[in-house]
Amino acid sequence: MKRALLFCAALLVSAASVAKDVQFTWTNPLGATGNKFYCGKTTRTYDQSVVVTPAGNTFTLSLPGGVTGDRFFCAVTATNAAGESGFSNEVTVDVAAETPPGAPVDLKVVVNVTYDPVRNTIEAVISKVEVLKVH
Repeated sequence: MKRALLFCAALLVSAASVAKDVQFTWTNPLGATGNKFYCGKTTRTYDQSVVVTPAGNTFTLSLPGGVTGDRFFCAVTATNAAGESGFSNEVTVDVAAETPPGAPVDLKVVVNVTYDPVRNTIEAVISKVEVLKVH
């Protein structure tokens, strides 16, 4: 006789859920031998899935698309020889844009200045440019 696998676990997203690589964590029920991770762009409509065997409690997903403003809905199920559980709670992940670096500050420039009194000329040559820190 096969027994149904009951899965009532909270699916949590680490950090602020704005990165393209997102780590998901959950608690498996007793008897789980694997997991199936689901993801899609419409709530409770998952067009992509990944089988995770043996059963674990964390999964890092590189979200497809990765375009700024993309929103993904994700859930996980538990599996064993009897079949697949129902879906966990669903989490929403928003993909944020990468931000440009801060502006350089504390710029240091070394200039060699030469004065030629015979020709009455000044020559300036930049010999070194250094950025001491970036904010």
